Amino acid sequence: MIKRVIINNLKKINDTLGRITDGDLNEGCFENCTRLKRIIYEGEARRVEDKAFSGCVSLDEVKFVAGTVKKYGDRVFQNCTALDIYQLDNINEIGEYCFAGCIIEHLEIPDTLQYVGKGAFADCLYIKTVTIPGSVEKLSENMA
Repeated sequence: MIKRVIINNLKKINDTLGRITDGDLNEGCFENCTRLKRIIYEGEARRVEDKAFSGCVSLDEVKFVAGTVKKYGDRVFQNCTALDIYQLDNINEIGEYCFAGCIIEHLEIPDTLQYVGKGAFADCLYIKTVTIPGSVEKLSENMA
């Protein structure tokens, strides 16, 4: 049973956990790990690919310590029903349905953000505030 994963600049981890290649988190690498509670990634990831944490219903904390993630793919945190606070540092792009179904209440988006995909915050029933900076160039229809 995985409860906590701390990753320190690894290039690969075994298929049971998923893969890290060139510092990025590949598609579906932790998908449906229902008992995973925390991810603390101390390396430099540029992208978190589609469905990386989708369905991780116990996940309540994700930290990318280096703050180097520029892109979240589609459905990265979809249905992470314990994820209530998330800080986006230096992000440029949030993919479609990225946070759909999360219980996030407050989301502060940095001024580096340029694109928010369709349904990025769909079914976030508890969301109270989303602060979107003027740097955003494109907001898709039906963002929430």
